[in-house]
Amino acid sequence: MKRFRNLLLVAVFLVSNLVACAQTDVETPNAKAGTSLEILHVNDLHAQLMPLKDGTGGFANVASYIKQEKTTRKDVFVMCAGDMVQGSAVSTIYKGVPIFDILNYMDIDVATFGNHEFDNGVEVAKKYLETAKFPIISGTVFLVNKGLFAPAATKTFTVNGIRIGVIGATTTESITDEALKVSAPQRIVEKQLKELRGSCDVIVLLSHLGVEEDEKLASKVQGIDVIVGGHSHTVLKEPVRVGKTLVVQAGSKGQYVGRVELALDPKTHRVTTSSGELVSIPVKGLEPDAEVAKRVKLWEDKVSSVVDVEIGHCEKSLSQERTSRFIETVLKSKFKTDFALQEEGGTRTGIKAGTILIRDIYNVCPFDNTIVIFKLKKDEIEKVLKKGATFTEEKPFYTLATNSYTAKGLLRRLQVGGDQIDRRDDDLRQTIIDTVKEWKGVVPPKGK
Repeated sequence: MKRFRNLLLVAVFLVSNLVACAQTDVETPNAKAGTSLEILHVNDLHAQLMPLKDGTGGFANVASYIKQEKTTRKDVFVMCAGDMVQGSAVSTIYKGVPIFDILNYMDIDVATFGNHEFDNGVEVAKKYLETAKFPIISGTVFLVNKGLFAPAATKTFTVNGIRIGVIGATTTESITDEALKVSAPQRIVEKQLKELRGSCDVIVLLSHLGVEEDEKLASKVQGIDVIVGGHSHTVLKEPVRVGKTLVVQAGSKGQYVGRVELALDPKTHRVTTSSGELVSIPVKGLEPDAEVAKRVKLWEDKVSSVVDVEIGHCEKSLSQERTSRFIETVLKSKFKTDFALQEEGGTRTGIKAGTILIRDIYNVCPFDNTIVIFKLKKDEIEKVLKKGATFTEEKPFYTLATNSYTAKGLLRRLQVGGDQIDRRDDDLRQTIIDTVKEWKGVVPPKGK
């Protein structure tokens, strides 16, 4: 009986160890090098350093999840698909440079340029390259007559024994700097893919092109394993599969971190299965990363005395669209014009109900735009505003106020003389701030 009891104990011990080993294999998918890869991805962070008013996002919360994954797994690779700047007071006041200082503490492995990285000109964009301690790549942005703007179009990495080739691509939309030329991506991606495929196990296109363009590229260019996207701010809770290519994107402002799981055949070194999901930020049970929180506080403290100043009150929250209409009301009122135009792309967020701070207006209008006033004929107004034009009286010309960025687009569409354009020195953001102070909110007083 004693001998039987001893044999039983040995059996129980062996079974327990087998179960423990099985559990370890499940919890650590990279137990065998060269067979698994986890890609974490963010895009369009837009300098949203602090959590949004609903508690989501925040650089320190994003960093805590990334660092947890890198601590517990050996097969993690982190990517950022552009538009890291433009969207907060820190970014606007310091031209985006502090954002890269903070990103250096977030364990990002590679990034590409978004269009907004060029809002402050080529020289400022060069400062981003100097500040970032992680590579920033793009094969579609060129200095006129001087070659690529980024140090490289591609970058190769080895993670968990897997050779990863990353191609960077930036949209042709919204980059207006005359020192730059932005090329269509397809031929460039095909060329880079051909060069990388022989020496890499996994090919990733790190794209700031928008989800529609990503899907088109995936259908036309064979051999891309994953397209990690940005630009369109699309919340793809499940990846889009186009042939053998997985297309992913993680919304904007750090509200999500995308997570892609790839399994590879150890013999052929090719992807056999792929899946993806979005992880909501913050992750329950994870504290904000202390190191990143410290850097965020350092920069936020520098601007707090300027922007954390109460200027008015908003009774009901304004959506992004309604905030654009509010700005048009401001422009018509302040510059006594017949019409105004504030396109949604220039309004980056809405205004929440409650106290309005100067910071809130920086978040709404992070761009350094000035005011432009056009004198346009009736048919020109109708062309610009489409169904939004109501004429109360007949005039040879009507006035329209807009911002300097939108004005550039109008000048490309309309044939107008110099005497029809009044470029003002008035800053759009400061005009809104002054008006909210005067109105004590977002509703004009009676008679205005």
